[in-house]
Amino acid sequence: MRRLLFVGGSPEPGGLQIHTADVMQAIAALGHCVAMVSAERDYFAKITPRDRIPFERVRHLSVGRFIKRPAMNGLARAFALISVLARYKGHDVVLCRGRFAETPCLDMLLAKLFGRTIYTIEHAPWVQDWPFLTSKTRYGAVMDRCVRRVIAVSAEIAEVAAREFQIPSDKLSVCRNWVDPGFRPAADDSRRLARQRLGLPQDAVIFGYLGRLSSEKRVDVLIDAFRQHLARADASNSVLVIAGEGSSRAKLEEQARLAGIGGQVRFVGWQTDPRDVFDLLDLFVLPSLVEGFPLALMEAMSSGLACLAHPMSSTRELIDSGRNGILGDMSTARSLAGELAALHDAGRNSVVAMGRAAAETIAEGFSRQIRLRAVLDALDIPIGVMEVPPPYNRAMEYQFRKVKSPGNAQSLSPEGMVGDAGIEPATPPV
Repeated sequence: MRRLLFVGGSPEPGGLQIHTADVMQAIAALGHCVAMVSAERDYFAKITPRDRIPFERVRHLSVGRFIKRPAMNGLARAFALISVLARYKGHDVVLCRGRFAETPCLDMLLAKLFGRTIYTIEHAPWVQDWPFLTSKTRYGAVMDRCVRRVIAVSAEIAEVAAREFQIPSDKLSVCRNWVDPGFRPAADDSRRLARQRLGLPQDAVIFGYLGRLSSEKRVDVLIDAFRQHLARADASNSVLVIAGEGSSRAKLEEQARLAGIGGQVRFVGWQTDPRDVFDLLDLFVLPSLVEGFPLALMEAMSSGLACLAHPMSSTRELIDSGRNGILGDMSTARSLAGELAALHDAGRNSVVAMGRAAAETIAEGFSRQIRLRAVLDALDIPIGVMEVPPPYNRAMEYQFRKVKSPGNAQSLSPEGMVGDAGIEPATPPV
């Protein structure tokens, strides 16, 4: 029996938690011992079996806090990690990282000193300035010495690891994301009821986005592009549905209101089950320019939606432009507006055909049975001819809390923000 301690997470819920939860619960279902430690809030409460996968929050392990004040937080972080390693004796360590190479070198050296086998699962490349004093190549040398295997969810992340950090190819495994088998194209009745619940016309052309509402997702650019699209005479029945939460929501709502399109841009909040949103959409738009291997896009494709995304390593693997979706220039609001118009003009039959092909792409190439098995192999948990254990629960909750900022203005705290209505409001996590 293996013992694995997963360490990491991210301040806001998303694909990292969904992916990590599915890996952990599959390993636990195979009879191994699994635990999770994170500096962030417990977004795993409903998506993992808590009786088999304990969760512990250790705030001193916060990467963001360490990067902001390394001298002040470094010693506390080291003591916290030593305490964790001592409590979880015999557990190998799996670092679940939202950005490649975000773990301080000392963490890996300490885990190695304690005799642990170390794996990393990398969900996105580092797109900001490198925050550490050591160079990328020296950091890579520490990884090479300490880490048994680096699991990247996209080829682009693996390329960055090899090129910029000089991680040897024999330590790299590309294990692309997968989709819960519960995501399927909506039946006509489901589509009709989903629109009815939100008060949307049955004949509306509904564009949609689902994900975090933060600056790197560029939802502001999508709203501006949609404003330009609505200026067309034949686009008056178009609606943009934005599902999700984050620090930019209030600003985005104000942007739509000031642009005079507040009535045609619907903010529906965080959705515990994304299928409630996908069921009512005609077209899904991913406006970001940098992604690891976008889970929301994959789930939208699996739900039978024609999707629009910017060409990048991951989206090129998913979308054959013109057949199962569209890859188009999203670098500016004007270019994105042109892509929205092209999708709108393609016509209902073409959009439906692209959505059907998108669902087939996910089912054939990115099924859970294939992709999760690859991660288990990379973690040295081969299951041979056995079936991959079934998924546990995809419905992830997110509690929001509004906080007072200076000047009595309300802002959204990334620590967890109390959000308002979605299609079906989520129950606060226990």
